[in-house]
Amino acid sequence: RLLAGVHKGYNPPGPGSSADEESSVNIEAGMRYDNGALSFEGIYFHNDYDNLVGTVTESTGGGGDIGDQYDGGKVKVAGFELSTAYAWSIGQLNVPLTVEYTWTTDAEFRSAFESGFDPWGDVQVGDELPYIPEHQLRASTGVEAERWRVNLAANYMSQLRTIAGQGAFDPAESIDSRVVWDALASWQFTDKLSAYLKVDNLFDETYIAARRPAGVRPGLPRTGYLGLTYRL
Repeated sequence: RLLAGVHKGYNPPGPGSSADEESSVNIEAGMRYDNGALSFEGIYFHNDYDNLVGTVTESTGGGGDIGDQYDGGKVKVAGFELSTAYAWSIGQLNVPLTVEYTWTTDAEFRSAFESGFDPWGDVQVGDELPYIPEHQLRASTGVEAERWRVNLAANYMSQLRTIAGQGAFDPAESIDSRVVWDALASWQFTDKLSAYLKVDNLFDETYIAARRPAGVRPGLPRTGYLGLTYRL
């Protein structure tokens, strides 16, 4: 199947905000293929902002008061989203494999301005947006039977900026690339009752998740969840 779409984005400023409205034209085009065992999807996306608005929140920071908004001018974000999945059958077992990849080829400001919004600062044409990595990849596989399944997933994120800029990465204004593994196991006792064990950051990778709103913020350490699910 081929697909294509054009969407006009609009977000009005908040009450009392001095920022202009956020507006954009968003285009996507691609294809999907599925023959049962094998599926594939490839989509190109292009988001063209006439004005991008930054908002100060408790989780993002940015200077000023919570709710303050700032104009970011013209911005272009474009790239590709690719995914594929395949499932093998080995006797009574299924072995699924899924790979999802996002390549952001462009994520940059197309106008120069001075901003009181900390993640942007004094922006030059061509500065890259903060917190948008060029590469993101997730790969997962496992083994599934009639009543149980085990799954292992790897999540990769490339180096990214925490403040708008271009050229070489500044260690004090960027976050290094990382790979984090997650695991999940579940057992179906009956048609309605099941149990699961989930472990995030299986190998206890130490990494920086963000640098604001209050300095360096660590990523989630190894964390386990054990639970029961009952469906009425």
